[in-house]
Amino acid sequence: MTKSLIDTAYHTIRTKILTCEYLPGSLLSIYKLSEELAMSRTPISNAIAKLELEGLVISLKNRGVMVKEVSSKEILDMFEVIFTHQMYALEKVETNPLYSFNLSLLNEHLEQQLLDKENDRYFSYATHSLQFIRQIIAAGQNQIMLQIMDQHMDKIIIGSMAI
Repeated sequence: MTKSLIDTAYHTIRTKILTCEYLPGSLLSIYKLSEELAMSRTPISNAIAKLELEGLVISLKNRGVMVKEVSSKEILDMFEVIFTHQMYALEKVETNPLYSFNLSLLNEHLEQQLLDKENDRYFSYATHSLQFIRQIIAAGQNQIMLQIMDQHMDKIIIGSMAI
């Protein structure tokens, strides 16, 4: 089995979860996923294990895999953390000339959000909105804060897409 089969399965399933083709709360069968993706169950199982580590799915013994639901409370809690990180970065940039925003990247994400809004591309809009926020946090040059942001972005997108 090649690494690329696992990656293909992982990226395909992950994309379908994030775009709500597989809705939160829905049950996925490894057997049906292997048929759908035209590959054996082994790379599917490995991809599912990776998605489970990321908190996107939950394995249910003898029932398959469930796409994890993200509660409103969870999303609000994540936004509280992200807001605190933004405030930290803003303070760093304001008080220390060694810190600054990447204005061109911020502008790119903002322009893309405007295009996405005009063209009703909600998934892309949500992604660029969170990337905009991530760029603000990046100005604080704190890698742990960026890792926390990265860990929460997918769940926020799922929660907002499923509304």
